[in-house]
Amino acid sequence: DHQWRHEQEMAAASVVSAQTPRLINLVAPGETDSDTVEFVRHTAASAAAGETAEDSASPESTITYESVTTAVREPSVFVPITRIAMADAGQLRSIVEEDLKADVLDRVDTQLASGNGSGQNLTGIYSASGIGTRARGGDSPSDALHKAITTIRLAFLEPDAIGMDPRDWEQ
Repeated sequence: DHQWRHEQEMAAASVVSAQTPRLINLVAPGETDSDTVEFVRHTAASAAAGETAEDSASPESTITYESVTTAVREPSVFVPITRIAMADAGQLRSIVEEDLKADVLDRVDTQLASGNGSGQNLTGIYSASGIGTRARGGDSPSDALHKAITTIRLAFLEPDAIGMDPRDWEQ
C-alpha cells in the first residue's frame, strides 16, 4: 500500500512539473551589469531585390532601425520560511524554489504580453507601438489566424510563434 501511494504521488508530481510554454523562451537571453540596456529595433523595410542585366545597377532596399534604451526590470518574490523549517524537510527547499521560480516566470510572461510600460512594468506586446494588429471581425478563429499570418508575411516577415487565449480559439 505504501509503495502504491508513493508511485501515485510521483505520477502527480511529474504532471505538475510539465514544461509550461512561455513567451520568455522566444526572447534572446542576455546579461548586463548596468541598470539600462540598449538594443536595436527593426522599424521598416522595403523589399527591392530583383533581377538585373549584366553591368546594370542593382535595386536599392531600405531598411530602418532605431536604437532603444530601456531600464532593467527585476521581478522578485519571497516566502517567509525559517532555516529550521527548510532543514527539517529535505524536499521543502526544492519545492519552494520551484514554486518561486514559476511565480516569477508567470509574472515575466504576463509583462511580456500585456505590461503597460509604466513604473516598473515592461512594455508588453499588446502595449508596444508598431506591432501590427488585425481585427477578427466575423472571421472564424482559424480564418482570423490565417489572415493575421498573411498580414505579417506581406510585410516581409515570418511569424515564429502564435500566442492565443484558449477562450478565443473556442469561439
